[in-house]
Amino acid sequence: MVTPQVIVADQPVKPLRDDLTDFWSRGWKSPAPRDVSKAYQRGNIERGWKLWRDYLRRRKRPADLVELWSGKTSPLLWVLPVELEDGDTVRLIQQLHKFDRRKNHADQDVVEQMAPWLDESSERRLDVAHGLECLAWSHALVRLAGHTEHSLWWELLKYLIAAAGQATALPVHQFPIQHTLFAGELALSLACQFPELKRCDRLAGPAREALSRALVELLDGEGMPHARLLSSLPLLTAAWTRCRSIGEQLKKGCWNADAEQQYQWLVTQNLRLAGASAAAALAEPLAALDWRPLMNTAIQLAGDEADEEIANEVLPGRKATRRPRHRWPDPSYSSEWGELAVLQTHWSRRAKKLVVAYDTPDTRVAVCARGQTLISGPWSFDIQLDGEPLVPAADAAWEQVAWESDEEVDYLELEIDLPRGLRLQRSFLLARDDQFLLMADTLLGEHPLDIDYTSRLQLAGDVEAVAEPEHSEMKLVTSRCIGCVLPLALSEWSSDRRFGTLRAEGQSLVVNQTGRQSLFVPLFIDLRRQRSKKPLTWRQLSIGFMRKNEPADRAVGYRVQIGDQQWLIYRSLTPPENRTVLGQNLMCDMHVSRFLSDGDVEELLELE
Repeated sequence: MVTPQVIVADQPVKPLRDDLTDFWSRGWKSPAPRDVSKAYQRGNIERGWKLWRDYLRRRKRPADLVELWSGKTSPLLWVLPVELEDGDTVRLIQQLHKFDRRKNHADQDVVEQMAPWLDESSERRLDVAHGLECLAWSHALVRLAGHTEHSLWWELLKYLIAAAGQATALPVHQFPIQHTLFAGELALSLACQFPELKRCDRLAGPAREALSRALVELLDGEGMPHARLLSSLPLLTAAWTRCRSIGEQLKKGCWNADAEQQYQWLVTQNLRLAGASAAAALAEPLAALDWRPLMNTAIQLAGDEADEEIANEVLPGRKATRRPRHRWPDPSYSSEWGELAVLQTHWSRRAKKLVVAYDTPDTRVAVCARGQTLISGPWSFDIQLDGEPLVPAADAAWEQVAWESDEEVDYLELEIDLPRGLRLQRSFLLARDDQFLLMADTLLGEHPLDIDYTSRLQLAGDVEAVAEPEHSEMKLVTSRCIGCVLPLALSEWSSDRRFGTLRAEGQSLVVNQTGRQSLFVPLFIDLRRQRSKKPLTWRQLSIGFMRKNEPADRAVGYRVQIGDQQWLIYRSLTPPENRTVLGQNLMCDMHVSRFLSDGDVEELLELE
């Protein structure tokens, strides 16, 4: 018989079995002063409490946790979920942080909140708000000792110890934030501040184990989280960074060597994701996300010289490095394990960037340019075969089938199996110098069935899609034009709707296209704002094979021109064969190239 796993995140904290007498009589260890432990052991509680408070006020090690972080704002407010904005949790954290910094007198309002907070906590869950509040109280415990009665102080400490211990039963993959805040950070904070108390000192080992397990199991081996954790990444990064600061005070640190390596790589991965707010665009709404103090602290603790230079490029408020002195890692990254990829032109807060999370059938995408998010959210699809809706199987999942990254392009291709012998391949090509993004769905069928395909892209909140008069392309605008979307498989003229339409519906960009057996649905997104006023055109090309033109369900090709720049895009919808397009002999699945001023063609991508 398998014992069911007990989930405690939704259960109130169970109090410790030890009563306060056990704490006072048998709970001491070195470096606790002997007169403190003797007074408590002899039952002289009043004297023991006075000696303990005096000792905490005089001792120089360990340092008060509040002194580990510079700035007037508590590090617990580096990242704040939107549901906590302007709430009791924020006010309590701010009060306790200010109280922590006052050495001469106490804020009586804070002291008066201790007993009611403890009473209410008996019914509270181990959620993010409660975790941040517990951490705020733990940071203030040393200073609180001088301004409250002994039994209330010890009851608060007992409760925090119980909360940290109970959270060790939380599965890290199911409750990553709660596990980290309670079993990791809270336990580590108590162990660091009170090495004189046996119950606190015993928390150090489990805290290191919990934090090490989280970093190793939640990251892909090179510091990148799984796509499902994108919404949790800011909170996790903040918690791990605070723990890393606390670990500087502990002889054994805060985690093992493998976890330390993961954290160091996490610093770089956060710089990849934070440059143009792409990660935040795919995350849950946050009331506060100030990367500067968080990333400044993380880089100081575990970053290298290259991270420092990259941060100067991607984080606001920092001066860009004119001449980098160290080798930087590639700006783009793909994690097949994490079902997540970052495609970007270069390291810069104004870079053209695409983040793709493909852990669900509706992939999530964020497209950013010049520090502004253009597209953010699910890229959903709806397919009908011979008029019947096609519903993916419950266990349908994307598989990465291609990843290429070089000086010219980043290219990602995914594939998912659908019912009735249909495969959907979703591809993304970001051209670095040419500054365009090609997003395409390719439907490959086994039978000659009529295909009706519709997909939706979610525009960012302040971006509007504006149709061009008489033409099929759509301009992406805010106060100015910031991008242009060309539906290459459709006619350039909006009056010709034989093959489908591209239209705006609210904050969605909707493309509809029809075909038979196999279908290629490409969207060419021009991200270079300087080209927005230049004339543009595109044409579907004839594909030659054995001296005959290939039908569109076997191979397609397009020529795109914006101003004096031109590109060739080719896609085979069958196994590769030697075909001809614009005088080029191609035997590949996909080909993208640019035309040079002398008429020659320079290859950007050829996928076999």
